[in-house]
Amino acid sequence: VYTVYRGRWARVVPAPGEVLAAALWLSLITLLALLSKENGLLLLWALVVVELCFYQGVWGGRSSEALQRVTAVALCLPLLLIAGVFLLSPEWIQGLYDQRPFTLEQRLQTQGRVLWQYIGWMLTPLGPGAGLHHDDFAISGGWLQPATTVLAAVAWLACLVVALVLPRRWPMFAFCVLFYLVTQSMESSFLPLEMVYEHRAYLPATGLALGMAYLLHRLCSRFAPAWFAPLSLVLCLALGLSSLVRASAWADELMLATVNLQAHPESVRSVYHHANASLRYASRVEQDEQRQALLHAAVESYRRMHQMSPDNFTAPASLTYIAGRYQVGGHTQGYWFARLREAADRRVLQAEDLNALSMLVSCQLADICTLPAERMDELLAVVYARTRQRHYVDELRGRLLAARPGMEQQAAAAYRRAIDAAPGYAPAYYGLASLLNREQLGGEAVEVLRRLSARDGRRLQLAPLAYSLDFEL
Repeated sequence: VYTVYRGRWARVVPAPGEVLAAALWLSLITLLALLSKENGLLLLWALVVVELCFYQGVWGGRSSEALQRVTAVALCLPLLLIAGVFLLSPEWIQGLYDQRPFTLEQRLQTQGRVLWQYIGWMLTPLGPGAGLHHDDFAISGGWLQPATTVLAAVAWLACLVVALVLPRRWPMFAFCVLFYLVTQSMESSFLPLEMVYEHRAYLPATGLALGMAYLLHRLCSRFAPAWFAPLSLVLCLALGLSSLVRASAWADELMLATVNLQAHPESVRSVYHHANASLRYASRVEQDEQRQALLHAAVESYRRMHQMSPDNFTAPASLTYIAGRYQVGGHTQGYWFARLREAADRRVLQAEDLNALSMLVSCQLADICTLPAERMDELLAVVYARTRQRHYVDELRGRLLAARPGMEQQAAAAYRRAIDAAPGYAPAYYGLASLLNREQLGGEAVEVLRRLSARDGRRLQLAPLAYSLDFEL
């Protein structure tokens, strides 16, 4: 939309109504992009890049210095806003990293290398290191740890200087650099997100693809015009074939897990994905020999995960479940639960740890895990003191207490604490409503569900809520 309008305005001065129409369209599109994903807001910044590189302040057939200055200010404005946040509230930024195994400085240093790695994966989709999980990517411990940290930063700085100094001479190069960095700026800068994810490069890759197509066209036009079509076809076929190969691996969960593990043997998540996929398949197969092979593969992967990350809850919790349900693995439930309890004293809790606790509670309630009640209570008390997600732990407490005779009031109190701490946390409402209904307090149960409905403005809980209301009534 912007380029259609702007290309005409570069030749002819538009009427005010046409400028207003373009502004309304772009505002609507930006809003829709933002509602789709937060980094949709970067559309406005990307338009500034297009203006700087391709239109360069030309308006109605003449160069406008005022428009050039406005473009320069608009390009710098987001950076100035971020700098203002750092100056006014540095503790807020640092506090976001409390639940991460790396610091703000380490993230910023590492991202320079990560951004170059994305480009490498774009150019060689089947090259080494491509895959679903990249938690094995080495975090920079300083500008020389590893030395590629400073090399990556210097290379980006050089690209940025050329892009900003010579946009008139090399507009497509400037566009590729600036579009790539702008569209990566939200997910690959100071926010405490995961360090590496390939999907972050999908939109930035379009800028690189345009640059590659432009370069190929210019080279062929100058040296061998007849080669442009066949070379383009070869490139498309090569990239299409690589996509087909990757898609065939992604079509099967166990195959995907195996391929990822081969590509990233030092990735904790790849090891976990392989263990989890093997365990899932083991629960589906009918042949005992095949089931046992899958179970042993799952146990070995979970053990390796525990060796690689001893403080992670997922491996010992899963091995506790496997020991209880399938009686394989060489150790008892008590052994693995003891490893989990030791990790609880050291671990900076992550989301996957809370999920592992939920699985362990479900295992206990299903009588697959037969752990002493006091040990489960002790574990939850330690986790409660070490996490900000206390509503999550209170909901788990409520589930355990509700299953114990005579502990209904304590269970209801745990659910209510979870609701007070996180009024939008639906599982606590459902747990409390179920408990009240069991105690012949159906009216109070319905009122609890109505409270959840009143808070569910986006109607995300509509289907389970309708089912629960019907069940309670």
